[in-house]
Amino acid sequence: MNRNLKTAATIAALGAAALLSGCAFVPMTVHSHYTPPANVAKVPGADKVVVDVVVKNEKKHKNEVSVTKDGYGFKMAGVYMNISKDFKTAMDKALVARGFHIGKNGSDAVDVTVKKFFLTEQMHFASEGHTGSLLWLVTVRNKLGKAIYATKISIAGLHHHEGFSFTSVGRSASANALLDSGVTKLMDDQLFIKALLKNGM
Repeated sequence: MNRNLKTAATIAALGAAALLSGCAFVPMTVHSHYTPPANVAKVPGADKVVVDVVVKNEKKHKNEVSVTKDGYGFKMAGVYMNISKDFKTAMDKALVARGFHIGKNGSDAVDVTVKKFFLTEQMHFASEGHTGSLLWLVTVRNKLGKAIYATKISIAGLHHHEGFSFTSVGRSASANALLDSGVTKLMDDQLFIKALLKNGM
């Protein structure tokens, strides 16, 4: 094989690796597209409660939520997400869907402290999958700032595989799946909902 053929083969190999990696060399930002379930029920009395959600990002690596891998499984570039903004948006949407109002100086303050939110990537043929884990500390406070309820939302080993995806599509979908699971677990906690209602009455 002459030099030109070797060069062409090298370029082709690098191109194939880049394709399989979903541009793994380039840092990537994913965004939340959280949508509450269409059949979610309104909570009786929630329309009289105003909630102010405050999200605190205490992750060790802040807005990094995953690391891309190349076609051989080697770590390449970071995947980032605006934790504070995207999580607050998701929480607000989830509460509004259940009948609560969102606003400053309301009857309830909900502090969500994000300790962990990370997706470990696994490469498949022509796509990527993820295993996600999260840890949130959630506190409900009254108007005086006193904590009246606290809980821990923990999820480990959540698997998500978007299918045939070479770009940020699959990574965004996995991030959304993990975020959705955390929000749903919190909203399904009846003690959390009762604390919001009691505090708002």
